[in-house]
Amino acid sequence: MGLADAQHPVTVLLVDDQPIVGEAVRRMLAAEPDVRFHFCSDPTKAIEQANAVGPTVILQDLVMPEVDGLTLVKFYRANPATREVPLIVLSTKEEPETKAQAFATGANDYLVKLPDRLELLARVRYHSRGYVAQLERNEAYRKLAESQAELAREVAEAARYVASLLPEPLKKGPVQVEWRFIPSTQLGGDSFGYHRLDGDHFAFYLLDVSGHGVGASLMSVSAMNVLGSQALPGVDFRDPGQVLAGLNNAFQMDRHNGKYFTIWYGVYPVSY
Repeated sequence: MGLADAQHPVTVLLVDDQPIVGEAVRRMLAAEPDVRFHFCSDPTKAIEQANAVGPTVILQDLVMPEVDGLTLVKFYRANPATREVPLIVLSTKEEPETKAQAFATGANDYLVKLPDRLELLARVRYHSRGYVAQLERNEAYRKLAESQAELAREVAEAARYVASLLPEPLKKGPVQVEWRFIPSTQLGGDSFGYHRLDGDHFAFYLLDVSGHGVGASLMSVSAMNVLGSQALPGVDFRDPGQVLAGLNNAFQMDRHNGKYFTIWYGVYPVSY
């Protein structure tokens, strides 16, 4: 028995007001270890029992007291738990008009009772396999939608974090800077920054880390922190040449999983 069969065993619900029919069908299926059989002799409780047992196929008589079989078919199709469950009409009526009406109402198949055991079992398995495949497909779509929603939340959170690392726009003073942040659907290593070095110098830098993903983002954050805190020993950050040499020494590819970045670093003389 495969994983899919273990999760969704063949579960048959027979709705028929005649216990002798229920016993006959039970015996037809009794030798099948992977088939679970349930019998409902009261059509007024058919929906309730279907909701409880979760059938992969329903066998349904047409002529029953209290509830007409075709009306019950409509009830199945209106009930969320049984809307897509395959329904095989099992009836003594052989008229083409009755069969056509059953299919028009929502039945998936039609058998004149009592059918041969092999034919009944083949149809039960056929319709159950199709229904289980549909359940698994729906579950896969649901998980995919959840994954996409989670990814969208993570990208939005990453975008907010990246935006929080960027410097505030400068609207006053001798150097004025305005920028606009548009997040992409992938994490990356693009970034920029600027700050005053002292009263006479203003530094601006723009970098791009190779590749995409978390590794590129982490390297970008590390480089930005080094530049923002001027954490390169012995380097005069007013000298772009020293800064680039210091960064090149600090971020060797063999120590950063083969990643590297390109950077433009400029220093402007200003008076505040």
